[in-house]
Amino acid sequence: MMWLQGILSLVPWISAGIWASRLAGAMTLPRRPWLGVALMVGGAAAMFLGMAVLSNLGGLSGTALSWPGWLAATVLGCLFTSAQGFGSVWILRSVAGPETGDNGGASKT
Repeated sequence: MMWLQGILSLVPWISAGIWASRLAGAMTLPRRPWLGVALMVGGAAAMFLGMAVLSNLGGLSGTALSWPGWLAATVLGCLFTSAQGFGSVWILRSVAGPETGDNGGASKT
């Protein structure tokens, strides 16, 4: 049953990550890649901490997650993939910067 719950939660997880990366791509972010790294590490820490709390509160019953546990795992997964997507775009945009797109004819001359 837990595999089915995980597969059903996969769609919101992937959708949240795609949404967050597109949101980050449309924003003007400061050139501080360490903030993106902190967001990625913080998202992973929140996910593991949340899953540990969920396990201690009885979210896992036998071989499946309880309904509140499944909802909590889906929300935690969405937060995690959002932090990963947003953080990775932040890092890449900080490293690449705008100068790669500004000088379109520079490599032609």
